[in-house]
Amino acid sequence: MLQKINGLEQHFCRQGSPVRLLDRLKIKQKLTLVLALSGLSLLAAVLLGGSILHQKMVSDREAQTKQLVEVALGIVRSWYDKAQSGSVTEEAAQAGAIAALRPLRYGNDGYFAINRYDGMTVLHSNKPALERKYRMDVTDVDGVPHVRLQIEAARAGGGFVYFRFPRIGGTEAVPKVYYAAAFEPWQWVVGTGVYIDDIDGEFRANFARLAAIAATIFAVATLCAYSVNQNISASLGRLKVNMERLAAGDLTAEIADAERGDEVGEMGKAMRVFKVNAVAALQLQVERERRRELEMMVNHADRVDAMGRLAGGIAHDLNNALVPVLAMTKSVMSRLPKDGREHAKLDLVIMGAQRAKELVQQILAFSRKQQIEMRDMDLAKVVTDGIKLLRAGLPSTINLVSEIERVPAIHGDEGQINQVLVNLVNNAAHAIGDRPGTVTVSVQSNGESEVRLAVSDTGCGMDEKTQARIFEPFFTTKPVGEGTGLGLSVVHGIVLSHGGTIVVDSASGRGTRFEVTLPALRRVDAAVA
Repeated sequence: MLQKINGLEQHFCRQGSPVRLLDRLKIKQKLTLVLALSGLSLLAAVLLGGSILHQKMVSDREAQTKQLVEVALGIVRSWYDKAQSGSVTEEAAQAGAIAALRPLRYGNDGYFAINRYDGMTVLHSNKPALERKYRMDVTDVDGVPHVRLQIEAARAGGGFVYFRFPRIGGTEAVPKVYYAAAFEPWQWVVGTGVYIDDIDGEFRANFARLAAIAATIFAVATLCAYSVNQNISASLGRLKVNMERLAAGDLTAEIADAERGDEVGEMGKAMRVFKVNAVAALQLQVERERRRELEMMVNHADRVDAMGRLAGGIAHDLNNALVPVLAMTKSVMSRLPKDGREHAKLDLVIMGAQRAKELVQQILAFSRKQQIEMRDMDLAKVVTDGIKLLRAGLPSTINLVSEIERVPAIHGDEGQINQVLVNLVNNAAHAIGDRPGTVTVSVQSNGESEVRLAVSDTGCGMDEKTQARIFEPFFTTKPVGEGTGLGLSVVHGIVLSHGGTIVVDSASGRGTRFEVTLPALRRVDAAVA
């Protein structure tokens, strides 16, 4: 049972109790919330009071009409009793009742009306021309069949009907409440109504007074809340600034509010203790950072040194393996026609072996800082040759597109530039993965003094956090065992050594574009073959 209670308590805390929600609000917001709730309460009270006031005014008019109809029914009933006693005929009794009610007026425009159950008007003191007419389906300006509703309400035991009808001598229809009661012996519906358009004016006046009282109360409450907020928030604001200065390492902050006698003063005293502890914590943090940086530098140096030893060990074996490949390939090529298809294929083999030899030299250059061979070269031709080899090594699902333009020559190492191309294209292919995609390699002039090599892909892209680290040595997003983390760092180093720049534009889900800008020597006029 205790475990269940604890579980419910933890669940409630995760969901967030009202107390926890209030903990997230600032004092100013809490006071504003209290003030808002008070304002809403006052508004609700005013609206409720106004609604009750309006309903009472309408109820008073309804009670008035009902009493008047009861008086009229008493007159009709007295004439009915005369007919029942035989002193007058029924027709004469009805005529007497009508004559007795016709001149009666009350208020400003009050009068009586009588309709039969079949809808014929027997008496209408306001408009006698309507008498002896069947008006069962007559409606007011809003389409309300008020005669029919009066008859139905009367036959149901009496009731109120709301509609609009002109005043005596007027033509504009105004709202009125009408009470109808049935006189069953003669099948009459006796009724009268009072106009209620004046209720709105009276109601607005009373409501305005009520609203003014509520506004005054709210203004006083707002002033009090503002004073409390200024008293507390100003001190808390100073404490907050000093706490931020202490947290940022500024230990010269003075805690002036510690001398107050309230809870704010207690917070100030606690901050003074925090200031002392912050000095020790900052010193400890600096020491830890210094130790971490030293460890990283030692680790990095060990890894680079290990790679250098590894590269030196395998360079000789790789060169020895490439010698027979080059020799035998050249021997076979010497026996084949130079314009034949097989000769062209073996030429690609020679080119690939040369590239492999140059890559070995680049590994040595990276690990042992060997000298590289800088000379003038045609960037467009180097990239075109490199694409021929790269296209054969890419999966069939990846489309390698080249957009090579005539560009000025550059001064650099052909092997290193080719390595930049290989690393960027392989990186793009890895970003695409097993899905169908496109890698686009373009060479363009960037004005007269620069050339631009760009490699873009339709792969998964990178977020900002990854982009910030892609040129760091040994940083990789590939699984363990599939990448060394040196590819882009090597590219970055080569570009910088050639006096160029490299930028990346990427976002998760929309691919990546690397742009390498290198200084140009001269313009070329010949188109790239």
